[in-house]
Amino acid sequence: YSTDNATWKSYSKALTVKANATYYFRGIDKAGNISKVVSQEVSNICPKGDFTNDTLAAAGEKKALKLSSAQKITGWVGLGDPKDFIKLEVQKKGQVSLDMNSATAKAKKGGELKLSLLNSAGKAVTLSALDSDTLATKARVAAGIYYLGVSCTNVKRYSTSYTVTAGMLAS
Repeated sequence: YSTDNATWKSYSKALTVKANATYYFRGIDKAGNISKVVSQEVSNICPKGDFTNDTLAAAGEKKALKLSSAQKITGWVGLGDPKDFIKLEVQKKGQVSLDMNSATAKAKKGGELKLSLLNSAGKAVTLSALDSDTLATKARVAAGIYYLGVSCTNVKRYSTSYTVTAGMLAS
């Protein structure tokens, strides 16, 4: 087998793969004849979770992202890493916006991913949809610490990366 279609490794038993890649296979008979190469793309191996911000307490120990300017937040949730919390700092009263890239918006719409905004006590702040890929706080929120919560709705069925740009709406 090969992962680059150039360097080949011998195998005689079932092959266990540990990374997403295209794997190439060929056979060589006793006379040395080489068969046609076939390939198989593997894309369902989940990345290892980061485990650094899986609870409010862990996120609370991190430096807050200041929303005085837009902050791009990326990560992954799924089996083994079902939730991420990201500490945000609102510097003056206003509406927080959460702008999702198209893949994140699609995962949210498809029920794979849930986004929430929590206050410093861990209580949910009401969000409403501005459009198909942007959520915002329904009301203006006070200056202070908040947490973006990103969770996978069913880790046995889904795993997904996410990209959210958090910022403040113009008043």
